[in-house]
Amino acid sequence: MGIPIHPDPEVPVGADCSRCTPDPWWYGKTPGRIRIVFHLVDSCPGFPAFPNEIPFYLYQDTYDHCIWLDYKDFGGETYHFQWAARYSAVTVRITTLANVLAFSAAGPTCLPERLSNACWCTWHASHAGYANILDLPHPMIDYLATDLNFQPGARALYDIHQASDPDQLCVRLTGRNSKGSCLFLYEP
Repeated sequence: MGIPIHPDPEVPVGADCSRCTPDPWWYGKTPGRIRIVFHLVDSCPGFPAFPNEIPFYLYQDTYDHCIWLDYKDFGGETYHFQWAARYSAVTVRITTLANVLAFSAAGPTCLPERLSNACWCTWHASHAGYANILDLPHPMIDYLATDLNFQPGARALYDIHQASDPDQLCVRLTGRNSKGSCLFLYEP
């Protein structure tokens, strides 16, 4: 059974995403807000610097509960961020530059994880890099917290980085009221 892990009370519980069956989130409900962080995304010549290493919060769409999105200003430009769970697709567009595509990636349906950028400089505003969706489904958090003997109140995933072994990721977990964190290798 393991240690009981509960959703972070700061994250509102969202509506059910009916296209994700079985639903991987807490108690059959999706998070109303997710975090996304980009790493090592290179801007193409003539385009503004991409916002790497900054956690952005996206909010569940009121009409399509399988999409999280928001507009954010960064470096004098406005970006539209979106994650569609049913495709596990992340897209970022620079709306102040004629909606040019700045990041595009897709992965396994309904599973937030590390997603690699598929853009290239011939047609887009960036290339290389990856995005991390930082709110893991509850069973994954429960397993990791139990395996590491975390106390109740363990937070969702903080960040993911590639490890030296290509089959592993370097994952950081922390307690909700803890000042510290634990960095460990994880095989998805």
